[in-house]
Amino acid sequence: MKAFTYLAALWLSLTVVNVEAQMAHEPGELLVQFKTGTNPIQTVDRLKTLRGIDTGLELGTLLSVPMNIYLVKFNENFVNEDAILKSVRSDRDVSIAQFNHYVYQRSTLPNDPQVSTQWHHENTGQSGGDNDADIDTDLAWDITTGGTTALGDTIVVCVIEGGNLNHPDLQGNAWVNHLEIPGNDIDDDENGFVDDYLGWNVASQNDQGVLQGGHGTQVMGMIGAKGDNQLGVVGANWDVKIMSVAGENISNEASVVSAYSYPLIMRQLYDATNGDKGAFVVATNASWGIDNGNVNDVPVWMAYYDTLGKYGILNCGATANNNVNIDVVGDIPTAAPSDYMISVTATNDNDVRTFSGYGATTVDLGAPGEDVFTTSGTQNYSSTSGTSFASPLTAGIIALLYSAPCETLAQLAHENPQGAADYIRFALFEGVDQVPNLIGQTVTGGRVNAFNSLMILMQNCGEDLCLAPFSFNYTLEEDTVYTFTWNSVNEGSSNVRYRIEGEEEWTVETILDGNSFTISDLLYCTNYEFQVGAICAEGDPVYGVSQNILTEGCCVAPESVLVDVITESSVELTWDFSLSIEAYDVYYRLQGTNPWIFVGNYTIGVALIEGLDACSYYEVLTKPSCVEGFEEAFTETIRTKGCGACLDNQYCENIGEDSFWEFIESVDIADLSFESGNNGGYAFFEDTGIELEVLGEYPLTVTPGFTFGAYNEFIRVWIDFNHDGTYSQSEMVISSSSGSSQALSGDITIPGDATLGLTRMRVAMKYIGNGSGTVGACEVFDEGETEDYCLVLVESTLSSADVRAGEGAISVYPNPSEGLLNVNLPGLNTTSPVIFSVYDVTGKLVWQTALVNVTNVLDLSSLESGVYMFSTVDRSGEVQSAGKLVLSK
Repeated sequence: MKAFTYLAALWLSLTVVNVEAQMAHEPGELLVQFKTGTNPIQTVDRLKTLRGIDTGLELGTLLSVPMNIYLVKFNENFVNEDAILKSVRSDRDVSIAQFNHYVYQRSTLPNDPQVSTQWHHENTGQSGGDNDADIDTDLAWDITTGGTTALGDTIVVCVIEGGNLNHPDLQGNAWVNHLEIPGNDIDDDENGFVDDYLGWNVASQNDQGVLQGGHGTQVMGMIGAKGDNQLGVVGANWDVKIMSVAGENISNEASVVSAYSYPLIMRQLYDATNGDKGAFVVATNASWGIDNGNVNDVPVWMAYYDTLGKYGILNCGATANNNVNIDVVGDIPTAAPSDYMISVTATNDNDVRTFSGYGATTVDLGAPGEDVFTTSGTQNYSSTSGTSFASPLTAGIIALLYSAPCETLAQLAHENPQGAADYIRFALFEGVDQVPNLIGQTVTGGRVNAFNSLMILMQNCGEDLCLAPFSFNYTLEEDTVYTFTWNSVNEGSSNVRYRIEGEEEWTVETILDGNSFTISDLLYCTNYEFQVGAICAEGDPVYGVSQNILTEGCCVAPESVLVDVITESSVELTWDFSLSIEAYDVYYRLQGTNPWIFVGNYTIGVALIEGLDACSYYEVLTKPSCVEGFEEAFTETIRTKGCGACLDNQYCENIGEDSFWEFIESVDIADLSFESGNNGGYAFFEDTGIELEVLGEYPLTVTPGFTFGAYNEFIRVWIDFNHDGTYSQSEMVISSSSGSSQALSGDITIPGDATLGLTRMRVAMKYIGNGSGTVGACEVFDEGETEDYCLVLVESTLSSADVRAGEGAISVYPNPSEGLLNVNLPGLNTTSPVIFSVYDVTGKLVWQTALVNVTNVLDLSSLESGVYMFSTVDRSGEVQSAGKLVLSK
């Protein structure tokens, strides 16, 4: 009969839980970053075969020279994509590998035809009044209108998207590569790109099509529609140069990586040649991405932002046009962990975020993006809405900040590009206007303000640039031990000062070297204010923004409580005891009942609960005594012992880390069948209904399952006969003799001295390929699966004649055996031995011994592998048992 009928449903639910939703991607394509100094061709050749299957793996386009990233293709019809990704990722020559995911433009919201002014520069709004929701670019333009740095570097923003730079209001700010002769099929400036005069198209591998794209035309107008030209509108920058990088509408990640490579190489070339070649790219903009994307699935893409930042390029990204928490649902690229991806959400002329995403740790700031007016079409203008336009507006402001009339800032950009990018980012974030709608919903809690950020730069400008440290942060090491870190563009020592909030006096510590400081003598549960300052050649230290911290030690529940189930009626709780809390209260209750039962008040982190019912579920609660009620508490659900060895014992771990290729398809024992399928490497089945009699003999079959093909597996089964929570050699009831793709079958006998009651059977199957090997009872192996089953051992129902003294019902196991054989004689008269004999297939006696114990372990390892016959003969010469014996070593 079919037992355990809900097993298939359980398998399905486990499968759903263990499978992560995979983002849409190009079938049969990977993005692979190879390690420096390796040969990608040789690596791909080495990976062309997987499990004997031709994967069709081939090396494709080199997408990024600086980061050694290639497009690698495979035949998705021949091999599972997850398996090939795992194989490539694990290769010694590969740094990062991932699928080539699709990406999409951020959709814009419907235009509002009544909005016809650029309120975001100087907010007049539809009502005609100023409600301070603008970004004060009009005030910033009194100081600079963009174009070049104080040392004459032509500032460039790269738009990763094609757009009409021939628009009359964009044409004057269109970037061109003057060292490239268009259309001659020669890489004139030796930058690795042929005919990149107007920019670069990653699809056509030239500059064709970079001036096309309606969405991109609107994006570019937000950055740098030409100013003071008596025409149309103006961008955040009057004179910034806009570089266009296009290609297949940036439809997948291969295009993304290729696109970002162009501004990176051009900035590297500019710095390496002191401006003779390349371009002074300071920012990029991406008004596209993947809604609800998981950044962990795109490591190649995410790694690019830190590399761009290293060379002084900040990258703006338009977050989702959905009112969702990006911290929770994810987004690509705006949830990137890099400091050099600036995530932007959209606000309206009332400083309210309405339709766009938010996130206290992922979305950095807001910028006008609802009903903004910008360039469109071939020579037109229109209002539009979306994060797609808030992000480029921010990129334009970054470029404007680089144009500050401050030679020390411009010099910093030459000498320390990454430091300059860090400092511009700091000024951008520090200069935001705090907006109620964004506080707690963005990293900065504010909307960008060009004038404020520019003033921060100008106030710190001088012959000897002395800038306050920035990116000030901290981590909690333990209790009240804190480590502070910061960035600084100045060499030399720093000051860290701190005080309890509200007090006048500071405690000052001088840090002579490095950008970190650890402090361990703070008071518990106290609000502190910290600042870090730069010590320059002359004058007082220049301090940056404050970091406010509430120290540990408040009256809160322990973060975790360890529950040790000791007996059928008692459990022990242990937890980390906070030094600031005098005592903790401990309670318990039977699950599903009320009220809580008070155990005691404890001044150490250990408590014992006794008087519980066996094999029952309980909730246990630990709370600090300094708080009333149960809201501030740690609760845990446990099950007491007394259920039987299968549930009470802590058995060792045994699991296959990858069960994609092979798994335990089914286990048949006695007249019960369990069709479990793939359970992700391990499954535990409690209520199986398996009941086996002591001295009983039962058929057992383990059938492997395969996704593709069939492979050599090694299978073993153990039963914990003595209920001690371990699997000994004598408890192995069946074993493969070698690797095979076939089912393993045999008869198992329950020994007469087995302990009655609930115990555990372990079935382990391990892939061994074409090599030798076995599977252990306690092992974490690469590929295969383990299943544990609870079963009940019951008394024998054999008649008294079957167990009469001197004869008994004899059990011999395991069979097949690797050499050690268990022989149990439950009815043995210990005053008279039983003769155990082994014969080969010709009937020749090859091994013999006298058995005088009820339980015997025989070592037959001196015999060769093969098939034998055995017999047991009592003192009268009567054969008590006989049978076939298989030795496999």
